Amino acid sequence: MVLMLAAVLGMAHTADDPFVTNLTAGQDTTVGTVSVWNDADTLYVQYETTDSWVINESHLAVNTSYKAIPQTKNGNPQPGQFEYSNVSVTSDYTYEINNTWDVNATVFIAAHAEVLLLNDTGVGIQEETAWGDGAQFNAGRNWAMFFKYVIQ
Repeated sequence: MVLMLAAVLGMAHTADDPFVTNLTAGQDTTVGTVSVWNDADTLYVQYETTDSWVINESHLAVNTSYKAIPQTKNGNPQPGQFEYSNVSVTSDYTYEINNTWDVNATVFIAAHAEVLLLNDTGVGIQEETAWGDGAQFNAGRNWAMFFKYVIQ
């Protein structure tokens, strides 16, 4: 029994071994990652940028259905209406959300960010919208994405 429990715990996503998806800006530029893991009390969603990209603002929605994520009547997500947000210039930010889901529950995560590319002197030279890679909300009409995560 102890060996079975150890095997199950070894497969769980942790801060050292999270679920990771790309943070994609402008539809096709990888500017970082979104990492997800949880413990019994908290779901962690961490945005991290690479190279000279920084996050100006981020928005996060986590629900048991992608349809429960705030969207327009046409199915386009509304990041300004997401439950979680952060406005600060940073290369990484971690949301800590109260874990109220059962083990093995699937949650749908929409991780949105406004990102800025800095030049060598720290001046912004390009601004883009970014999403954590996954399925499109409204395929063919909008490239905004969400992804699934299974609570460990």
